[in-house]
Amino acid sequence: DLVSRVTVRYQELVNFVKVSAACSNHSNLKMLKMLRNVLLLQVLFVVCTLSIQTPSTCENLHDSYNIVSPGDIIIGGLFAVHVKIESSVDLKKPEGQTCKGFDVRGLVKVLAMIHSIEKINNSTLLPGIKLGYKIYDTCTEPTMALRAVMKFLSKANSSDDCVEVRCNYTDYLPKVKAVIGPATSEVSIAVARLLNINLMPQISYSASAKILSDKIRFPAFLRTIPSDTFQSKAMAMLVQTFGWNWVGTIASDDDYSRSGIDSFISEAENLGACIAFQEIIPFYSSDQITTSRIKEVAKTIINRTRVNVIVMFGRASHVIELFEILNTHNVSKIWIASDSWSSNNNITRMEKIQNIGNIIGFTFKSRNISKFRDYVKKLSIHSTGVNTFLKKYYMLYNFCTDEQNEDLDSCISDAKYLLKYNEYQNMSNGKELQYLENAFLLNNIEPGVTSSIQWSVYALTHALQNLLKCNEGICHRSSDFAPWELLQELKKVNVTKEGNRIQFDSFGDFISGYDILMWKPIKGKMAFGHIIAEYDIQKNKFIIKDSRFNNFKVIFYHS
Repeated sequence: DLVSRVTVRYQELVNFVKVSAACSNHSNLKMLKMLRNVLLLQVLFVVCTLSIQTPSTCENLHDSYNIVSPGDIIIGGLFAVHVKIESSVDLKKPEGQTCKGFDVRGLVKVLAMIHSIEKINNSTLLPGIKLGYKIYDTCTEPTMALRAVMKFLSKANSSDDCVEVRCNYTDYLPKVKAVIGPATSEVSIAVARLLNINLMPQISYSASAKILSDKIRFPAFLRTIPSDTFQSKAMAMLVQTFGWNWVGTIASDDDYSRSGIDSFISEAENLGACIAFQEIIPFYSSDQITTSRIKEVAKTIINRTRVNVIVMFGRASHVIELFEILNTHNVSKIWIASDSWSSNNNITRMEKIQNIGNIIGFTFKSRNISKFRDYVKKLSIHSTGVNTFLKKYYMLYNFCTDEQNEDLDSCISDAKYLLKYNEYQNMSNGKELQYLENAFLLNNIEPGVTSSIQWSVYALTHALQNLLKCNEGICHRSSDFAPWELLQELKKVNVTKEGNRIQFDSFGDFISGYDILMWKPIKGKMAFGHIIAEYDIQKNKFIIKDSRFNNFKVIFYHS
């Protein structure tokens, strides 16, 4: 079939050249050249299609970073199940990349999407329609995410993962109809640029950078959380409420953190606060450069003894490394945590974390997730079909339980055990993995992010209901629709589920507000305390839930 397409296109090109050579009308010359180029592009594309056969080695590499479930309508998923890729200072060839640092919280987010889709499939919301999914691990790296997006955009009903090059994609039908994720703003921005080509709807559950509200640049991007504009505004208001007029700031060098901290500084200065220092920690640099910079930041904090309040938008890995250094110097501050690390269990379980000071965290609003917790509690390795992420988790869990020489979290996420783990994996192949009843996965559930993932699936479901004209037990339209049609329906979604309104504003954002947590020390570690307040975006005020919120008003720091 492909050979005949090449032959037809080539003959068209030959005939065209003959006609154009005989044509002497100069006014048509420009159009003739343009048409010739279009035909040539089509020939090259079909030849390209013949030659692009994904090598089996590439398939084997990416099998470790994706899970698939068939369906009538496929939803793409992008989650960071690994923390980063193996960095190469001198990359010479565009070879496949390997990810490292398994993130259990990333796995839990994948399970939240799968559970939500399974609930829809077991309901009557889309009669006769089964939702499937293709979920890929981004490894918190834009390049890895873009590899997955290319597969999402490949043409439906074709055996090859090839994307057709067109001038107009209005009638183009890709394999995937919408994408949930990714987690970070840095990766979301890269993904959104590529999805713009098809206007394929993208719903992120935690990418909150202000720039993503720009519908000129990101017309197909939506999110089930508010923009960081509101988080930064609330933080500045918090600083003003407690009279903290001498504040330091720290941010990781990524789009989310830079945008958030810049907005905070602007808002805080407008309210009369003074910024004592502004520190930036690189992320896409070598581990050595990052560690060196974190040591410099720690030195600044240690030396600036009169700065007792620090606002930090950043990566959890940066927070952990910074806190480890500060703990050796008995540094205690008040920390205002952005949503990126405010509910991170890897930080709460650090040694001597209770000595770091008071931590006030901003988190996304959440719903009742008891059904998801029950689902995770009863989960076995075979519960979700061929789930390579879940299998690797159980392998790591059993391996790390056998090691028993350090904290379970550190063992599972730390790449230094890679060789020993690979030996263990080779010995375990073909064996039944031991299933242990434990609360480890449950402890890594983030209620706010889990709720956002669930809302993303529900929003897509209600948009599909309208698009496919589903009523009275039947959907009257087929599932052969273009992604941009689904995007139009998503913008109209306005439903209430369990008291929570699912609706996007004109910027594609949720106006849901924030919960404010205060961490509390328990047995030498830290835990997320009760919600001490809420921030109402529309009313621009705090709603106090716990008297401990007011206790901070008696603390004043002066320059």
